[in-house]
Amino acid sequence: QMIHGGKSRSLCSQNTLETLAALKVSQLLEASDVDKLSDAYRFLRRVENAIQIESDQQRYLVPAKVDEATQLARMLGYSDSALEKFEQDYQQHTAHVRAIFEKVMNVSDPDQLDIAVLLNQDDIDQIEQQLGKFRFEKPRDAHRLLRQLANGGEGQQFSPSVRRTFFKLAPSLLKCISDTPDPDMALRYFEAFAAKVGARSSYYTMFMERQGALEAITSVCGSSLYLADLLITSPELFDLLTVPTFTEFPKTLAQKSEEVNQLLSDTVESHVLSSIRQYKNDEIWRIALRNILGKADLPTTTEELSDLAEAILQALFQQVNTRLSKVHGTPINSDGSPVTFTIIAMGKFGGRDLNFSSDLDIMYVYTADGQTSKGMPNSEYFSILGLELVNQLGGNHDMSIYELDLRLRPHGSGGAIALPIEGFQNYYDNAAEIWERQALTRARVVAGDIDGLGSQFMKIAHSFCYSHPITSDEKSEIIHTRQRKESQAIRKTKSRRRRGGKVQKSTANVKSGYGGLIDIEFAVQTLQLIHGTEHKLIRVANTLVAIDKLYEIGVLSSSQREGLSEAYQFLRSVENALRIVHDRALDSLPTKRSELAQLARRLGYEESENSSTVDAFLQDYGKWTEKTRTLFNELLVN
Repeated sequence: QMIHGGKSRSLCSQNTLETLAALKVSQLLEASDVDKLSDAYRFLRRVENAIQIESDQQRYLVPAKVDEATQLARMLGYSDSALEKFEQDYQQHTAHVRAIFEKVMNVSDPDQLDIAVLLNQDDIDQIEQQLGKFRFEKPRDAHRLLRQLANGGEGQQFSPSVRRTFFKLAPSLLKCISDTPDPDMALRYFEAFAAKVGARSSYYTMFMERQGALEAITSVCGSSLYLADLLITSPELFDLLTVPTFTEFPKTLAQKSEEVNQLLSDTVESHVLSSIRQYKNDEIWRIALRNILGKADLPTTTEELSDLAEAILQALFQQVNTRLSKVHGTPINSDGSPVTFTIIAMGKFGGRDLNFSSDLDIMYVYTADGQTSKGMPNSEYFSILGLELVNQLGGNHDMSIYELDLRLRPHGSGGAIALPIEGFQNYYDNAAEIWERQALTRARVVAGDIDGLGSQFMKIAHSFCYSHPITSDEKSEIIHTRQRKESQAIRKTKSRRRRGGKVQKSTANVKSGYGGLIDIEFAVQTLQLIHGTEHKLIRVANTLVAIDKLYEIGVLSSSQREGLSEAYQFLRSVENALRIVHDRALDSLPTKRSELAQLARRLGYEESENSSTVDAFLQDYGKWTEKTRTLFNELLVN
């Protein structure tokens, strides 16, 4: 009735026998099956009535006692061997009913969820019991969404063929969803995607035929709000999943640069930013899928994210510079030679170690002061150029491509947007502080005049960093800065009274908290500043590479190298798992146990007989932060 009643009014009867007869006439059930069901229905209703007449109560169980069961059989008209003959008929009828039920519902395993029956179920306890097996925290919402997937949303009524197709898909869908970190979110976004794309029968059939696509889309929908929102906003992203090689291999910087440059050459200027934004979203989708599906480790993921930002920054710089020079003239030196410009990446961008939600720390350098061929001071031209890049990539909140952070430049937020190379030299010679030596260990040239001006800048930066080892007082200042950052992290997350008298629990901060990432980064950078004068080998921007190089020159022991590398990768994985959900900078562990469980599952933890995912994750987190703090003290403090 549920499947076919919308098209056949003869099936809308409230009388079961009339409906069975209509199913027989319409050939929706085999005639022999209808006859068996009709005979069984009459028999079982007679048994039901006899039980209730005898007990004068609404009972449905055949009596367990032999004398009472025999009396029931005689009431039903059985005489010789009454109980034996009654039980034979009872077993025959119920066996027929069960066999036909399993055939119609395609149920072979008695423990298998019967989705068609469940969706017609209104018993809250049954709904929570059945859907609780799939780790839904809100089974009533899950029940509503499954109904919408099967039957249609408000004002909709799917065809019987769509419903039948969904019933076939449902077991695989629920299995995939239950394997995600957040099944509730996975089902919610899967339903939203299905509603957005329409063509239910085609998509449901495709998901049945392509298990890999079903696993991929449910993994994304159950792992990252940011990526799931991208999918709903741009459903065409799903089509990329059907390309066999889409997630198989990483792309190099050269490949990305070629793609972005080709994109810009094929796009009219008014659509450039929207095209770049779409390209970035497509690439983030690909990189994130490789990460979520386990096809890329953490270093590969962060390198791809860094190369993506670098390719986009290079291409956009060239376009903006070309456009501005047509308006304001070409920057030239006092001797008439051309003045060039370069962009220096700092922080995680400099180390090719970007997260999904990282800002781009950069500085702008140009060759020399002077004026353009149209009389604009070079300082003004390059300030306009720098701010144009900030504004175009930043856009508004919803349309942002990247946020550019210029605060690591000389004099910070109060300094000039862009400086000539001589200005950097003077600043580093006379005014820079120890933390700026630390910061420059991560410097890398990423755009503009890379080989000429970029190389010149790196010589100045390395001279400032490594001309002499840092003193014991400077090392103490670095340790003090680390302690201050930890205190600030504690102040931000410690328990405090909130409105209504509730207390917010303190949280662990993966980046700045006890044994966090800054312990490792500060330890490595300090060792680079101590030993980099003598050993050029360790003058590298990437933290993991620097750890290996410090081991190669004998500064780190084998156990120290292993401890720092493994701890860094564990903590970065945690940070990455936190940030991939919302695509914003999150460094604190959640306080709710349910959210901790989702985080643990995103990191690959599974339930075991001995511990839950949360307990196993917290045990590892405690182990690695303790290890990190021990190594920090061992290398810098003790």
